Amino acid sequence: MATLADALSQFGPAYLATHALSTPQAKAWRGIVACRTAALGGEQLQCDTCGHSHWQYHSCRNRNCPQCGMRAKDAWLQGRLSEVLDVPYVHLVFTLPHCLNALYGAHPRWVIDTLFTCTAHTLTEFAANPKWMGVAGGKPAFSLVLHTWTQDLLVHLHVHAVMACGVLEQDGQGARWVTPARQPNYLFPGEALPALQSNVLPQRQGPP
Repeated sequence: MATLADALSQFGPAYLATHALSTPQAKAWRGIVACRTAALGGEQLQCDTCGHSHWQYHSCRNRNCPQCGMRAKDAWLQGRLSEVLDVPYVHLVFTLPHCLNALYGAHPRWVIDTLFTCTAHTLTEFAANPKWMGVAGGKPAFSLVLHTWTQDLLVHLHVHAVMACGVLEQDGQGARWVTPARQPNYLFPGEALPALQSNVLPQRQGPP
């Protein structure tokens, strides 16, 4: 069965003759084509019993490569599925305005840390608000995943949040799971989240 690397090798020259790639796109292209080939080197493995030997070539480890990056993603996904609660979940996306892409280029670690911090702060504050959950001080359950590119490898920083519909309330009697005040599978109004998140960033210390 033909692979993506086969397609890029066969049809790539004609495509590249009329299309220019960005630096990240070119890096991904080279990695996919070279993945698990002699171009990346490898080790020769030999059976101690029969003497048969073969080469095991290195992978490119590019997250866009279906031969290696996809396997790591699938392994991560299976690990997260084992942590899922038996409650409804919602998917939220927090995106960095594209006008701040230059700031990301100059201070990537600070921008990423701040985006994560603002997202977590916003979700935690909303979850603790009795207006949305019916109880005050509830503890949310969510996972955050950073994406830095679009599918065509353009800069697009955004955090995906997968959040359980409800909060954990703790009192003198123990802990209990509380569902959202409006309906079991509804968390917060989308227009209210950006208003709070935009107020978090200016209060934080700027990049070095």
